Amino acid sequence: MIKILDFHIGLELLNKTLRQKFLFFFFENGLMKIDSIYKKDFFSDGIQLLVYHKRIKSKNFFQISGGEKTLSSLCLLLSFQDLFSFKWYLLDEIDVVLDFKNVSKISFHFKSQIKNSRIYLIILRNNLILKINYIFAIYKSKKTSNTICLRI
Repeated sequence: MIKILDFHIGLELLNKTLRQKFLFFFFENGLMKIDSIYKKDFFSDGIQLLVYHKRIKSKNFFQISGGEKTLSSLCLLLSFQDLFSFKWYLLDEIDVVLDFKNVSKISFHFKSQIKNSRIYLIILRNNLILKINYIFAIYKSKKTSNTICLRI
């Protein structure tokens, strides 16, 4: 019983921060929340991530577009960051399916909200690298790989 009660309290805290992050990224009257698949038992039935906003009517996480999945996943990741501070993050090509505006939002949020963590990004767009401190480039020259580091 205590385990279930602790889980419900933690889930409420996580859902509260998820709502705030979701509104930051989507600027809409919307909601993102984690809920149990069946209300009786979280631990045996599992949990699901639900996304609600103007264009989407109560869709499961797997039914939304790639850009919406990326932003929603970042909302979840950053909500965990608010509750439990992690030392570092490694994110791979999160900017692939996002437009310029959303990449800029992510860049701003990383710079302003995550203070005591290191963020390692593998990126494709230059507007995400404008807010960082170091750039590491790995490139192939002839048959060897070379690395350079630039401080910004």
